[in-house]
Amino acid sequence: MKRLLVLLAALSACQPASTEAPHTEAPGASVPALAVSQTGETLTSSVLLDGDTKRLVVTHPDGTVVTVASGDVSDHSQAAPRIAVAPDGSVLVLYVLDIPIEGRRFPASDVMLARSDDGGRSFGAAVRVNARRQRLDRELAVVNQRL
Repeated sequence: MKRLLVLLAALSACQPASTEAPHTEAPGASVPALAVSQTGETLTSSVLLDGDTKRLVVTHPDGTVVTVASGDVSDHSQAAPRIAVAPDGSVLVLYVLDIPIEGRRFPASDVMLARSDDGGRSFGAAVRVNARRQRLDRELAVVNQRL
């Protein structure tokens, strides 16, 4: 009991931690995703609104911001970009491109993958990782007919 009282007294003397989260992205950014490299460097990915254009960016701890993609990049929290750092230091960013379709409430989507071999300082051309839209639309039509 005495140890518990000493512990409580020590804890009560501690200064409370700041409740403010660290600022890692520009105002108006989507919810950032975080990745930590083998060296402990934290990278974030998020979508910024730059005028009328959305930009998917990776931000480095030194403040360097690298554009991965721009245009109809999804900034919805359920389809926010994801970032990962491989053991070899390459950085992978997975994101969704919204494809507006007339007459549909929600856009179609392409899932894209971009890779950086220099620790996220530059990115190669992204590749689509989901099925072709025409094939997917046919598959969805079959499912809808069965329902």
